[in-house]
Amino acid sequence: MTPPDEKHDRLRDAGIITADELPEEYASVVASLTPDELETLVSIKERLDLAERASGESIGTTWMAP
Repeated sequence: MTPPDEKHDRLRDAGIITADELPEEYASVVASLTPDELETLVSIKERLDLAERASGESIGTTWMAP
């Protein structure tokens, strides 16, 4: 397991990552994200959260794969 870093923290704050530590394979993906990729992921998650709140229904795994 790899301890969190700044990118991990940003994804965790956005609700994209929920684990305190990631397996090395996942941590390497997070570490390789460019700033633009990171912001794109966060932006998409924020927009999906807004849509979920507006609909009043949880997306869960019905509409999106876990």
